[in-house]
Amino acid sequence: MGMVVKHKNLNVSAGLASVLVALVLVGLKLWALGQTHALSVAASLTDSAMDFMVSLGGLAAIWYAARPADDDHTFGHTAVEDLAALGQSLFIFVAAAAIGWGAIERMLSGGASVISAEGHGMVVMAVSIILTIALVLWQRRVAALTGNRVVRADSLHYLGDLLPNLGAILALWASARFGLAQVDNVVAIGAALMLAVGAVRIFKGAWDALMDRVADPKMVAGIEALVRNWPGYLAITI
Repeated sequence: MGMVVKHKNLNVSAGLASVLVALVLVGLKLWALGQTHALSVAASLTDSAMDFMVSLGGLAAIWYAARPADDDHTFGHTAVEDLAALGQSLFIFVAAAAIGWGAIERMLSGGASVISAEGHGMVVMAVSIILTIALVLWQRRVAALTGNRVVRADSLHYLGDLLPNLGAILALWASARFGLAQVDNVVAIGAALMLAVGAVRIFKGAWDALMDRVADPKMVAGIEALVRNWPGYLAITI
């Protein structure tokens, strides 16, 4: 029971940290957008605003999943974590598609942005990267200890934010140094591809858990080899 409570507290702490970091990033990037008028910063702001909404939903799922079994849910409420992970993976995939398409469209159109106060924007994006890295490290630690899919999905989401943030810094620097405003397009496409692959993996893991998919035969054989000589062992039934 003590370990269950510890895992619940760890998962909740990761969820709360995610919500707070997202809220701070929204505030910082909103100010940076007003200063720079950069499209890359606007895209990063939109991503952080969506992060905030997703993080709120993830925190609610973690809290609900921690409830003990009752008459209506004799096996507990942990399936809600898989449902939330499914929703997050779909959201991540759609966001990746939007980011990728937006970058491709800008490259094809050749439109330019009017960017100003690049230094202020770069400072804000650098702070955003530091906060995001700290959050991802904590989420990864929690996910490794508890195996929570919601925390793992949220971690991937924020990890994917690093490339757009780096792209925004690069675009702001290129604008200040060379008068270029769309250098982050290639980085954005790379981030979109990474997000899409990660979203598919999360979706598959959550889907398999919800559908009670049989474990890999190699894993079952390995478990059987470990317990074959245990007193009272008869067979493994799956």
